Amino acid sequence: MRQLRIIHALFVIVLLIFDAIVTLLFDRLGLNPFVFISSMHFIALILMAQNESFLETISKTALVALWLELNHVGSLPVFFVSYILTMTVIYFVQEKVGTETSYFLVLLMIALSLKEIIVYLLLIFSQNVIISPSSFITYRSFWLIFGNILLSPLIIA
Repeated sequence: MRQLRIIHALFVIVLLIFDAIVTLLFDRLGLNPFVFISSMHFIALILMAQNESFLETISKTALVALWLELNHVGSLPVFFVSYILTMTVIYFVQEKVGTETSYFLVLLMIALSLKEIIVYLLLIFSQNVIISPSSFITYRSFWLIFGNILLSPLIIA
């Protein structure tokens, strides 16, 4: 059991590094108004939650969210609250959904969409960011969901 937790931790750490590289490469393309944030680590957390207890899932999610909060200055409640709420909902939803790849991709789209809605609400209410919902969806959420769905076979395989 301990070895499995170490392997999961290393897997998430490697995906966090890949996330940083992919996000950096997208930023270098110069598509200025569009924002893509790779979330392969989030996909891995959802994938690992299929075989874990609720406490293990929330614990791992909380650790990853705290790490992200430490790396993004001035975003304190955004990652932590959005990740914990999303993983709580997804944990209970995935018990009702099958384990086939197509079901996982639908669950992944739901999870990323839910996380983006929570992030938007937190940015509006806690960070006093002024952005219209249509701009947020057009320039960030669509690209985040679409891009991460395209990257998901790297994690699932």
